[in-house]
Amino acid sequence: MSKMTVTEKIGDEYMQWNPRSKIFISAPTGSGKTYFVLHKLLPYAKQKNQKILYLVNRTILKEQLTREISLLPSEIRWRMRIELYQSIENFVLYNRGEELEKLVNEYDYVVCDECHYFLADSNYNTNTCLSFQWVQECFWKKIRVFMSATIEDIREYIEREDAEARFHRTEIYRLRSKYTDSQRVFSGRVWEYTLERCYDYLNVKIITTRDRIIDLACDSNEKWLIFVDSILFGKELEKRIKMKFQELYGQRKDIGKDYEKDVVFLSSGYKRAGGDAAEEVQIIKSDSMQSARVLIVTSVMDNGISLKDDRLNNVVVFADNETEFLQMLGRKRENGKPVNLYIFKWEKEHFERRRDQLSRKEEVASDYMRRLNEANLIVMTPWGQGINWEASNNNERLFVTWQHAWLLKRLLDEENIYDKVKVAFYASKGCLLLNFLSVAQIDKLKVFYNDVIEKFSSEGEDAFVKEQLRWLGKGEKEIEDMIAQSKMTEEIRLSEEICDMINDIIDDQMTKAEAIDFKNRIRDKLLSLVHFCQDSNEKNIVEKSLKKNDRPISDKNMEFLRKKCNLPYKVETSTDGEGKYVFRYTES
Repeated sequence: MSKMTVTEKIGDEYMQWNPRSKIFISAPTGSGKTYFVLHKLLPYAKQKNQKILYLVNRTILKEQLTREISLLPSEIRWRMRIELYQSIENFVLYNRGEELEKLVNEYDYVVCDECHYFLADSNYNTNTCLSFQWVQECFWKKIRVFMSATIEDIREYIEREDAEARFHRTEIYRLRSKYTDSQRVFSGRVWEYTLERCYDYLNVKIITTRDRIIDLACDSNEKWLIFVDSILFGKELEKRIKMKFQELYGQRKDIGKDYEKDVVFLSSGYKRAGGDAAEEVQIIKSDSMQSARVLIVTSVMDNGISLKDDRLNNVVVFADNETEFLQMLGRKRENGKPVNLYIFKWEKEHFERRRDQLSRKEEVASDYMRRLNEANLIVMTPWGQGINWEASNNNERLFVTWQHAWLLKRLLDEENIYDKVKVAFYASKGCLLLNFLSVAQIDKLKVFYNDVIEKFSSEGEDAFVKEQLRWLGKGEKEIEDMIAQSKMTEEIRLSEEICDMINDIIDDQMTKAEAIDFKNRIRDKLLSLVHFCQDSNEKNIVEKSLKKNDRPISDKNMEFLRKKCNLPYKVETSTDGEGKYVFRYTES
């Protein structure tokens, strides 16, 4: 697959970009999107006496870029301003019109880096529609550059917005009429540059349990970057890996007395947390490397950051949609060396839960949308030859006021309503307003989750593993081979680990309580091993029995494990009334 850079792909065509041009750069992380802007477009803008406004979505990324620009010649670096999307949103919210007008008048290009932000973050930061609308409505006469490794969904939204820009709109929700505004017809050329993704450098491994990551990270003296899907899981993982390092302290030379600093967890609250987390961020900003042996992160670092670290050869991604998956993976820059990528085997139930959670969360937004569509806010002139915009805007303001009162009442009267409002509404000028991007993102994820759930029916339990491998460009035959090899390797590993644990107590007489405790210690491994057996009534009975906390492994269940899972043991129970349990080795 192509190793072409963005600079090579665009060539000299950027010199042909004119006001009203719209540029989409769809290229994987590490392909030089930022390099092109800094080292090609910016010097050209200087020649034309022009300036570039560069928008980004993460503070860490802004500070990294600021450092890169500081190394450029002084005569060109002042021609670029880096700003956060969130800062633009605050300018809009707090009526800093002069600042916004200055940006529009001063800059000839707006570069929207990681532009998938508008959609992808919209359920966490419901202000994203404000920066999106500002770019669309204030820079449409200039040159708009949209860049992302996962641009497809937001590009569709941008194209639709531009197509509808020719219609008159109301002032708050931009409800359109059927009448064209000749001043807002988008007539610029669309330029598209797409680079294929190439993940040949990845050695993909499949993990079936979250606990497996603890063993892998602690058994290695290499660096690990672990992306998690929740703060709760991230904190738990940090705690357990530190505990494992504490156990290994003194046994291994690579585990020093400062083992706690070997594990760092980063979330959006790293500034408030201070300590190791804040220090780690500073190192990443300045050196593009992690100092921690094991760095656990949420989506705070899923965009834009570059880790150019030769010692980082292990990346774990817990993500259940393509945008997050590819953005997280892209933080580790390719350096010509193979990288171990660990992907998680999500179960069907996970996607059913996610879909149902979204369905519950969208309840308030859907109700609001229904009311908005039924309100018929557009008022025709009495003679029927146009729109009465004063009346229409007044209707819209009244609608917003009444719906705000309705939302406040629900917030005060109903339990479990806050998250349903927070996921799609933002506060502006004393009113709660709906972010249409938030609704679009929920709809997109629900469609995706439904699609994955259906694939579990047609493709079996490995449906989402296959989906992740397709995102990495793997063909169907290669996918089947990788899954088969992974299962064989995992089955052998589990068998060896279980045998090692049983061998430690072989021929020992255990009380019933001790036997129950032993069963519970190896239960997860046993269940994972049984999972590889073909479905049958006997398998289901054994699984249910193993999951119970109040009984040891019976001789009947052990016989199943011996025959179906190749564990060469039997369980003997004493008949002298003392209730002793003994594991014996058997070759037959």
